[in-house]
Amino acid sequence: MAWPYSIVVASQKGGVGKTSVAVNLATVISSAGYKTLLVDADTVNPSVGIHLGVEGRGKGCAELLDSRTRLRDVTVHHGDSGLAVVPGTMSMSRQAHSAKGMGRATNEIMNQGYDFVVFDTSPGSTLIDSISRVNYGLIVMSPDMPSFASSIRLDAEFGMMKVPHGLVVNRIRGRRYELGVHDIEHEYGKKVLGALKDDDAVPMSIANHTPACIAHRNSHFSRGIRSVAAACVANSGRSSDAIGAPQNNVSLIKRLLGRER
Repeated sequence: MAWPYSIVVASQKGGVGKTSVAVNLATVISSAGYKTLLVDADTVNPSVGIHLGVEGRGKGCAELLDSRTRLRDVTVHHGDSGLAVVPGTMSMSRQAHSAKGMGRATNEIMNQGYDFVVFDTSPGSTLIDSISRVNYGLIVMSPDMPSFASSIRLDAEFGMMKVPHGLVVNRIRGRRYELGVHDIEHEYGKKVLGALKDDDAVPMSIANHTPACIAHRNSHFSRGIRSVAAACVANSGRSSDAIGAPQNNVSLIKRLLGRER
């Protein structure tokens, strides 16, 4: 059985909209016909369940990582998106999850026949290097200097782990005090994988428990997240044709993947 392509959505700083990116990324991939699992591995402030309106069964990802439950007992399904979801639970313990427990849990996750697994992680999470077979890291930042500086540190961490990764700038409002995407790319030294504008579609979708990419398909945020999803899927070697990324972003995706010089 082929292992799924795993995407870790990460940030060093909270408040950048990481969970919105993870939920909608997984939803777009699932909508393209790929069997997708979304894991809320944020044990500090889990909110995937809030975004989707799904509740766990008394236990969740924290218990899975501690070997106190099995995957089948914590997996729920979200009807509108077709996603299988492992909701998060807060861990009140100050002790780190055991390497053995995390290894067993991630191996179980990877052996269920999914095409893609998307992990939403805690800000500044040390969980990243404990997830088996990470294929891609998605670093989410907002367009301000503190967020950018922390993202550079996370970029270095992925680099040391030799994990391919990309940077997504979220919550772009077009204010004069924001860092521009071109400025970020200049300092980052690489192309930004996605630039997501802030609009009302995201909070409205959270309130209605339906991902923005479904409820507000033509919003700025939804168009941007489809481009990010298309790049991630193409990077996995699978077809991204069903995602329907905006046509003017096709050449950008090719450049990011090194297929067009």
